[in-house]
Amino acid sequence: MSRGAETFTEQLATMRQLYQEYQKHEDTETALHVNALLTDMQGICSQRELGVQQVILELTRQVESAAVLSVYPEAEDTHRRTVAAIQRSINSIQADMAHLEGLSR
Repeated sequence: MSRGAETFTEQLATMRQLYQEYQKHEDTETALHVNALLTDMQGICSQRELGVQQVILELTRQVESAAVLSVYPEAEDTHRRTVAAIQRSINSIQADMAHLEGLSR
């Protein structure tokens, strides 16, 4: 075989190998699969984000409701003043009772 024929045969073999490689769809299929996975993941992330937003809104409502309910309806020292007033009434009644007992003797 002449040198030119050998070169042509080698080039032809190389061209056939290249042609066979380009006929394979593995890379394209892999890229399409990865793209489909990315699209699915974006959808899942969007759904989770919406779910988290709903949870945050609900928790915000609960906090606002708890804040309203946690405020004591009276002034801060109302209980202390009420107890003091009752104690004064008890003392006054006890004094009146002692006075009446002193009169009855």
